[in-house]
Amino acid sequence: LPVYYDIENTDKSGVPAGVDDNNKYRQITGGPAAFAAMAQAYCDAIKAQGYTPGVYTSTSWWETNLSSPVFNQW
Repeated sequence: LPVYYDIENTDKSGVPAGVDDNNKYRQITGGPAAFAAMAQAYCDAIKAQGYTPGVYTSTSWWETNLSSPVFNQW
């Protein structure tokens, strides 16, 4: 079965956010390029382990934040 990267979280103000390496909740900056890099790193790691990667998100997130062509491969 595929392993999906679920990316669609926002903070209380509606700005993209997530938990960092120090377990701190923070806003994610960098726009679509940052999300493309995050997804690429995750999906590459999943694929290297022999699984099929995918990306799960809402339609509004897909259209707003995941506009990089890198997402076309998942």
